[in-house]
Amino acid sequence: MLEFGALPHQLRGMDVLHRSRAVAAIVLWTCAALACGSCSSVRVTSSPGFDFSAFDSFAWKQRPKIETAKSTPEDRAVLGRVERAIEQKLSRLGVRETTPGQASVHVDATLGVELKIQNNDPYFALYVAEKYEEGMLRIRLLDPKSGDAIWSGEREHRLRYVSRTFGGIKPEWHPTGEGRQWRVDQMVEQILQRAAD
Repeated sequence: MLEFGALPHQLRGMDVLHRSRAVAAIVLWTCAALACGSCSSVRVTSSPGFDFSAFDSFAWKQRPKIETAKSTPEDRAVLGRVERAIEQKLSRLGVRETTPGQASVHVDATLGVELKIQNNDPYFALYVAEKYEEGMLRIRLLDPKSGDAIWSGEREHRLRYVSRTFGGIKPEWHPTGEGRQWRVDQMVEQILQRAAD
């Protein structure tokens, strides 16, 4: 049985009907978030005549970095995960790591984090607005001689909800306490598979 005492204190003053609507809204938004967690597609740009099969070796032009106004202690570990995932995926595609002078293609990768606000319909949603972070991973393949990018793939997904508000004349934002959830392996897999296809 659902215990309303475990819900946010703003719900405890509601009558049964409004509580039920609020709980239904939470369930619907959770289902929608889970369903759309992998909805983002990979955006690709490439030079004319790009042919991934021409590469048999790679080297890092620059190790993965993150561009964000506010970093977290976990970011360094995430960068390490990105590096390993890219190396493993390229290896599975038959592109081995070597020295920069011998590589047929150079690689770099960038993570980005952007804070956004989602405004909800106050009639159907428990929260009038929610602040969330959207994460981005961009992987570039570069010409070893010119240093120019010859292919780039980018994917985004929602990392976490940062805070929420029930609205009002002076909205009060309530932190969620959620940590950033990077789907590193999934993002790398989808991005680099597009390069190989």
